[in-house]
Amino acid sequence: MDDSSLKSGRSRGRPSQYEEGGPARREIMFMAARLYYESRKLKRMECPACRRFLPTLRERVARRCPLCRADWAVTELTRLTQEDVAALLESPTFAPSRSEIQRLIGEAQDDGILQIHVLRAQEDHELADCRDELLSVFPGLLEARVVKGREDLFDLDALKAHTAESIRPVRNAVLVPAARAAAELILGILHKHLEEGKEPTLCISWGYVVHLIADALRPAEAMPAVTVAPFVGALTAHPFEANVYDSNLLAQQVSEQFHSEERALWLASPAFVRHEGERDSLTKCILVQEVLEQIRKAHVVTFSIAPADEDNSTLVERGLLKREDVLLVKRNGAIGEIAGHFFDQNGRPVSGVYPIGLGLDPLRDLVSNRRAVVTLVAADRRRVEPLRAAIRGGLVNILVTDHLTAKTLVTQA
Repeated sequence: MDDSSLKSGRSRGRPSQYEEGGPARREIMFMAARLYYESRKLKRMECPACRRFLPTLRERVARRCPLCRADWAVTELTRLTQEDVAALLESPTFAPSRSEIQRLIGEAQDDGILQIHVLRAQEDHELADCRDELLSVFPGLLEARVVKGREDLFDLDALKAHTAESIRPVRNAVLVPAARAAAELILGILHKHLEEGKEPTLCISWGYVVHLIADALRPAEAMPAVTVAPFVGALTAHPFEANVYDSNLLAQQVSEQFHSEERALWLASPAFVRHEGERDSLTKCILVQEVLEQIRKAHVVTFSIAPADEDNSTLVERGLLKREDVLLVKRNGAIGEIAGHFFDQNGRPVSGVYPIGLGLDPLRDLVSNRRAVVTLVAADRRRVEPLRAAIRGGLVNILVTDHLTAKTLVTQA
């Protein structure tokens, strides 16, 4: 068998759906890269908590014991080898070798599926200090996670040199690890509710940052008792277009990752209307009412926060709102928005645009009841002011951010 047969996806009797460039090939590239760079296995063949023998690799590729349910410390885990990845991906129709796993990972990087960013090392204690300062200055926060930021994202001259395309990988160097930190927090909270015998609801917003969180919400084992619901209604009549990141679709994606598809909810309404009467009529529909009632009792909510900016608004860019709509809410005092819910410097709702979704006052009630309301805001200095208003206004109680955003929040508090 020559090397060309390996690359074309026909090695060891593998069927043609794995040929280079096909969707199955891209999926297996994604799976190989994800296992190799993100998964961890127990170093030993017995659980350090219950001391029971775990003979198979699949039992040891997890964050907790499949028998006693004890969480394993990071120090007990190690990275997978390429041989491990090959063993985990093996099936009756696909039996990769170590060298082919190496080739798949290389193809994933060439194809843009895998992106590797090198950041200057930072002492853990500096990030821990940022976290402690946030919790001290903002007593409404129950928890915070801080990742390494990038100075050039807070440098106006450096930012001017970037285009919308060139800035994305720079921001991703911060946003991707932040999204993983947010996902780890969310999964931990959901696991705790499940262990207490509850059937928790996760309410998830829309947009690129939330898409990164959603993609990282991949538990080591199924979570079929979790209901996943959208924060707002449909963003577009074409939700399957690239880069839409619709709230309904992200909820469906996460429910599939949790193996709780039957519990996934769909908010069958538009995300926004321009008249209060339209919103009131739509929210009286039984299909809409049922979902709104569920998300107003959510155990975990996650979203990002954006400034009210008519010139740099994803809502305007995608045609969901007009430029004049954003100017109107700004005249009414808006400085930021959460999933199209505009708020002022005190975190209070601003009229002018009428979203159909969770709503800011119900969100504040969830915070008051100490439900986990998780926001990820990082790698964008324009978001600091609305983030501060949201924290002060009781719209969030768990923050995931970078150390530069954290320091700016604290120094300008």
